[in-house]
Amino acid sequence: MARWLLYALVLALGLCLSAVSVAAATVDFVVTPVKDTINWDDTAIYQLKIINYGPASTLELKPSNLNWGLVQVQPSAIFVPTNGFAEAELKISPPTDIKAGPYVVEVIAYSSSAKKVVGSTLVKMNVISEPPHLTPQWGISKQITPGVGTDVNLIIKNDGNLPVPETKAVLSSPLLSGPVNLNIPALKSGEAKLVWNSKLEIPTNTPVGDYQFDLKIYKDGNLLSKNTYTVQVAPKPAVKASVTKTKGFLGTGYTVVLENIGNTEANDYYKIQIPSWQAIFLQSKIKPQIQKLESLAQVAWPFQIGVGESKVIKYQISYVPLFALLLAILMLGYVFGYYFRQELLITKEVIGSEKALKVRLSVKNNSGKPLQKVVIEDHVPTPLKMVGADHKPLVTKSSDGVAKLFWKYDVLWPGEEKTITYDIKSSLNVVGSVILPPAKGWQNTGGEKKIFASNSVLIRSKPSLVIEEEE
Repeated sequence: MARWLLYALVLALGLCLSAVSVAAATVDFVVTPVKDTINWDDTAIYQLKIINYGPASTLELKPSNLNWGLVQVQPSAIFVPTNGFAEAELKISPPTDIKAGPYVVEVIAYSSSAKKVVGSTLVKMNVISEPPHLTPQWGISKQITPGVGTDVNLIIKNDGNLPVPETKAVLSSPLLSGPVNLNIPALKSGEAKLVWNSKLEIPTNTPVGDYQFDLKIYKDGNLLSKNTYTVQVAPKPAVKASVTKTKGFLGTGYTVVLENIGNTEANDYYKIQIPSWQAIFLQSKIKPQIQKLESLAQVAWPFQIGVGESKVIKYQISYVPLFALLLAILMLGYVFGYYFRQELLITKEVIGSEKALKVRLSVKNNSGKPLQKVVIEDHVPTPLKMVGADHKPLVTKSSDGVAKLFWKYDVLWPGEEKTITYDIKSSLNVVGSVILPPAKGWQNTGGEKKIFASNSVLIRSKPSLVIEEEE
């Protein structure tokens, strides 16, 4: 349409120039049409008679505007005497995209000596045919997101002045799986019809950039026109997650492979939802973010994956810690049960004083029967020494640097408890701590000994434990 506005402006300009030329004309034209009714791909022919009323001059004959087709004057430069004339031939070939209708072309005479236009004439022609003026109207977005189905279409409009019979077209683009052959039906002047309607789906990893749709229109196997339409593929990350589950002892392991199948870097979170109580049993080398959502917990691992790259996330829901805790509770219960079920219950503790440390042994008959000939044995490791006792041991023996202390009870009645207290000091400065071993107890009845032990005690050294004078 813009082209034809230009033609109209050219015609208007020519008419204006003609008016000026007539006012100052010294040269006149007589135009004799040889062929002025033509097809769009033909050539109009005219005979020109140039009459000069001014000084003799060499005149250049040419169109007033070079934008209108091909205008040829033979000869283009011709000498015309005063009050004489000369003849020339004019040929006009219309533009290749012309429409059918009447047209006017201005031809001017330019004097090279006077350096001005000295005359002009308007040449009329009638173009009775035209090439097909089929214009595509693209129903395709200028920006396309990969991986998302997009509805696209193509409409062809006849912008010419004459009807166009049925034609063929081929649509091609790197974004299509292959060329699309189209049938364009016959179209009246100004008529438009839909010739292609589809859903465009392009892979998620299609690179970002500009892509072209090329439309070639053919008639009887000959190329009529070629049109190009450019679209942009937008950046869009796309991550594919593949999850492998592995059953194990008291738990399930998960291996998640995240693959970026998009066309730009992916920065996001891999998220799962699990019951809130399971969150404490989740184990992962990559620390996730955990958000409580009522009865559920949302677990999210951040990731950053380049185009075509992948990342592995491993985690497991393991109940082994719970099993270990329950086992420890059972073991502790067993130990306490065993301890409190002992027939002879012995406890050992250390009590601090200003001059020495007191060791106190509590011995209790925890059975429902009398215990005969009960022997209590305790050890005092070197460099500690016993320096006094409320119940002097029956026997004191030294062996391997250890003082062994023995107490004996003829009978302990059910529920009866005895207390033994003795003081200890050190013959040397002690650095660090000293562990007092458990005390032992048994019945010395001549049969097989059933030994019962107390707890051990840790004591930390201090200056007041050192013996100043050897007793």
